[in-house]
Amino acid sequence: MAAVEYIKPAKKLPVIFLVFVDIIVLIAYYFTHDWPFLYLAFLLIAATAILYSIISKWNIEIDDEQIIIKGPVYQRIYLWKDISATFITSKLTPFQIGSFYWYFESTSEKRSGFEVNYFTQNQLRKIAEIVIQKCSPSIVDIKISNMAKGNFPWFVI
Repeated sequence: MAAVEYIKPAKKLPVIFLVFVDIIVLIAYYFTHDWPFLYLAFLLIAATAILYSIISKWNIEIDDEQIIIKGPVYQRIYLWKDISATFITSKLTPFQIGSFYWYFESTSEKRSGFEVNYFTQNQLRKIAEIVIQKCSPSIVDIKISNMAKGNFPWFVI
């Protein structure tokens, strides 16, 4: 059996943002001694811990037979031979403007993906190179082909 590549998200921007908000709220409590700031700080610290534990459970495993996308509460297994399409698209929501998602579709119409903004360009390039090797070129999106070459013109962060 070949070696398995484990790729975990390297970027935890939401957690970093919440840590800064926690610090601001604690400073506000220090100067005002107003109890609602302390309660808010504890709630934000709990939210930060929960968000960190959720993000740290994401994982992508790649081997010669399959790619496995693991989320906090799910696991999607795609055999290389069963992938019918793979592409990257933007997803505009009020909370995630400019988020890009990498999707895999199987011949059984199963579709799942991951948010690329949590991964570094080196990690995405590594995944793209493997996908280019394992999948037929006709099912690979042009953005993925460009990523394998190191071109990230669409990359926001």
